[in-house]
Amino acid sequence: RADGKVHQSIHFSPSKVHARGIIAITSSLIEYLLAKLLSFQGFIVIFGVGSLSNNPFKGNTPTQYPNDPNDPNKAGKVVIPQYEGYTPKINGVPVGPDGFIPTDPGEDTIVVYTADAQKAKVAYIDDKTGKTLKTDSLTGVTNAKSGYTTADSIKTYQALGYKLVSDDTKGAEIVFDNEDGKDQSYTVHFIHDTITVDPENPGKPGEPINPGKGSAVYPDG
Repeated sequence: RADGKVHQSIHFSPSKVHARGIIAITSSLIEYLLAKLLSFQGFIVIFGVGSLSNNPFKGNTPTQYPNDPNDPNKAGKVVIPQYEGYTPKINGVPVGPDGFIPTDPGEDTIVVYTADAQKAKVAYIDDKTGKTLKTDSLTGVTNAKSGYTTADSIKTYQALGYKLVSDDTKGAEIVFDNEDGKDQSYTVHFIHDTITVDPENPGKPGEPINPGKGSAVYPDG
């Protein structure tokens, strides 16, 4: 090319990773080895999430180092793709958007993306009093399932005489998003349910009105 840079993408499906980061390639072994023989440059090999998995992260495939624009015998700056909610690391060290220059152009560089920490909270609100009954705090990582649903808490409050008004989660398991620095927030709203007390259903003074533990009791008289 006119700019003097060598641009080349190698496509393969890695099936195994050895201790030093060399990849055993299945369908494109010959293509990869040929490219290595024709160049003194290494490759950027991207994996995710958090370990050397068999699937390239976000569809990234090994890409040859660019040449230094001022010296074609040296590797140029390598810019690592940045994805919100994930941190690319080389040997456990985060790599920022400014990239890096390979210190050993003949060796491949393994980039591993780790999922960032995420938080969420679920507040249960009594709409009659405006008070928060409780708030559950959740922690996890980007795009991971939390294992949390509102079902049990809703049943608990219903057993205490509350009536469900709305649930932001719609009863689904909460999954963490990829927005670093912004916690997810959900609310569940209740109103007070009513029970009619009359001569036919007088209730017994001192007994719980609802089956839940801590329920209010029927008054005397």
